[in-house]
Amino acid sequence: MKKLYYFLSFCLLLTSVNSCQDPAGGATYAPLQDDLIVSYLEKRPELYSEFLSLLKETKVDGLLSAYGYYTVLAPTNEAMLQFYAEKESEWDELDPDQVAKEKRKVAFDHIISGENSSEVFDADNLPITKWTLTNRFITSRVSSDSITGDLIYTMENAQAMYIDNIYETDPDANKVLDITALNGVVYTVDHVIQFSTSAIADVILTDPAYTIFGRALYMTGLADSMLDYRNTGYDEGRAFEDPEGTGMAPKARSLPGSTGNPIKTPEICNIGYTILAESDAVLKKAGIFVEGDTAKSWDNLKKYAARIYDELYPEDADVSDITDRRNSLNRFVSYHLLDRLLMRSEFFADRATKSYYGGGTSYPVYEYMETLCPNTILEAEYDVKNGGVIFNKQDGKSEVRIDPNDCDHNVSINGVYHGLTGMLTFEGMPALLRTKRIRIDMAALFPAMATNKLRGNSKSGYLFPHLVEGTDDKSFFGKYLVSTQETQVFYRGTVGWNNLDADEFIMSGKYDFTLRLPPVPGGTTWEVRIGYTANSERGVAQIYFDGKPMGIPLNMRISDKYGDVIGADKNIKIGKTGWTEDNVQKGLENLRDMRNRGWMQGSAAIKSGWTELGMTDQSQWDFSTNVRKILLREYIKDTQPHYLHIKSVEEVDYRELMLDYIELVPEAYYTQIESVD
Repeated sequence: MKKLYYFLSFCLLLTSVNSCQDPAGGATYAPLQDDLIVSYLEKRPELYSEFLSLLKETKVDGLLSAYGYYTVLAPTNEAMLQFYAEKESEWDELDPDQVAKEKRKVAFDHIISGENSSEVFDADNLPITKWTLTNRFITSRVSSDSITGDLIYTMENAQAMYIDNIYETDPDANKVLDITALNGVVYTVDHVIQFSTSAIADVILTDPAYTIFGRALYMTGLADSMLDYRNTGYDEGRAFEDPEGTGMAPKARSLPGSTGNPIKTPEICNIGYTILAESDAVLKKAGIFVEGDTAKSWDNLKKYAARIYDELYPEDADVSDITDRRNSLNRFVSYHLLDRLLMRSEFFADRATKSYYGGGTSYPVYEYMETLCPNTILEAEYDVKNGGVIFNKQDGKSEVRIDPNDCDHNVSINGVYHGLTGMLTFEGMPALLRTKRIRIDMAALFPAMATNKLRGNSKSGYLFPHLVEGTDDKSFFGKYLVSTQETQVFYRGTVGWNNLDADEFIMSGKYDFTLRLPPVPGGTTWEVRIGYTANSERGVAQIYFDGKPMGIPLNMRISDKYGDVIGADKNIKIGKTGWTEDNVQKGLENLRDMRNRGWMQGSAAIKSGWTELGMTDQSQWDFSTNVRKILLREYIKDTQPHYLHIKSVEEVDYRELMLDYIELVPEAYYTQIESVD
């Protein structure tokens, strides 16, 4: 894997040139031009002459003068002149070849390639992420001004904002956001997009608002664990599946509905990190930061960490080396680190807040993620009332959120950091998690899905290449999913099926793979379940938990239509349209019978049937094919990761295994809180 070599001098660090205030935008539609992109820019020198000059100087104009399909984010002349003024002293120190290389990178930073590149904004105003020719992502979001109601078009991870154009040939026309040329689309932006080339740990270290946390990140050695930015081993695995380098994989031989068409494979696998950090101001409120006294502040932070983590891990209280992963300060810092790149809006799937809604009720939305602190889990709850994310919400404790005044421009080549409103620790969480149902969408289980912006971002789906047998360094999913070369892993996102977050994973071929599950707290009995949709294309699989077989093989063609097998009576189904009060008691008995046989209906809280037009009014309870299989009910002693090993037991290779979500449910929840859902 490539490493980023970080330095304490950061001449290449590109900082924000814009505040968090967003300009209001207008209507958005794309009038057709009879020009190629370069021709269009040439006819509007009052807006684009400086950017066009850059394209010609770097010889990138030839790319945009040919037929293909590109989206160009064109800075205004004012933006370009401001950028040159900021770069003048820095570029004066470079030789001409280095300056030319920098300018070419700037040009490519503003170009997105591909036939779907023009879909910068989602019809439902959900964020859409696109990759530039320099392999940097741009996430665009539509919001509205709270006072005027005007639409606002922003880039969450860059300094530029989209601004309106006027269709010059029709002075009476409305304002427009994008112009369609013969070979692509042009958007106008008000600043030059600048991406940091530094590691995320370097970026936060240079932020004067985070002096103590930045120091702790380096002194504990944890910055060294956040240097990777590209999984080059994945390239080898991809070459196995796509030897011609076309970007498409051959037909998945056992994937129904593929109709022989090539299937897209992710071109690269980026590695990313998220840092949740307390600023000096937050540490000051907690009695830790002392203005002008770094030594005292540092000592206070170590004492604070010891108070929390030495109580959680008394057996390690004597570990004084702060670079040891068992040390209290090391645990404090590492609990703030995630091995996935999440912008402010990405802690939940784009459609999760709509998936958890039914019958006029908004249900709590949670995500659970491992942190870099060994054997710990972070809980993120979506604030249904006010929006945003709350971390580790506990009764009697102040809420910890992402600082609303913190910009989303704290992005580097391999990560992002978010400022917090309070102190984030694992204190109280083991006990809390023993009372929570931990439901994890399959796409959320894999950090690479978030970092590479694939979760819910694929209408046609992705096939993930085979990897070298028994290894994880060449897998797109790393240690979280290891499979044989016979296993085909396919992801479908933003679809209309009855799935949590409207997506699913399909394993096909003679599949044989292992999933790494989060380290739930030990000391209690847990149920392990999988949620899926049954149909005739599914297969039969043997499932193992931590190496032990979970009963007889699971036939995924069976749904609750098969009452003689799983105890369900399809004529008495709570949630089914038209059921009456007279059937309630029989329905409850029906559900209890299912549980006794190791089955459950799909969740009543999960809204089903996402389409491009929105959600239906039905939940998974309304569909007999949505079921949950209880794989295990067992006392778990130790807090550590667990593994599900799943393999096909059929002779044929055209059956598939579908996974929607995983549920890890403690005894206190399924006996006292959950009831029949």
